[in-house]
Amino acid sequence: MKRSIVVGISLAALALVLAMAGGPRASEARGARVEVEMASFAYNPNPVSIVAGTVQFHLKNLDRGRHDLVIEINGEGLRSGPIEGRSEGTWEVTLDAPGEYPIWCSVGNHRARGMTGTLFVQ
Repeated sequence: MKRSIVVGISLAALALVLAMAGGPRASEARGARVEVEMASFAYNPNPVSIVAGTVQFHLKNLDRGRHDLVIEINGEGLRSGPIEGRSEGTWEVTLDAPGEYPIWCSVGNHRARGMTGTLFVQ
């Protein structure tokens, strides 16, 4: 009896630690906020996974030049607006339909240079 209580407590403690660690993918946003860094013609994390609903993207541009974030939905692009070099911005958008959406930077030739990615809405 005493041993089963210790094992049960140990398993509960392990489950709590794993839950607090957030799991293996830093790109998953479980709340209403997700952080995305923009640098060297790439987004980090990539892909980005969020839960459907209203989400606040905290965009951090690590480069000297301007970047933005575009989410393509049904052939239309939702745009964050420009984030100037070495600055940050916040963009709030409601994404209710689960699915896989392309993302990219619309500044200059950044998309052609590989500044693209995928947004998964669960």
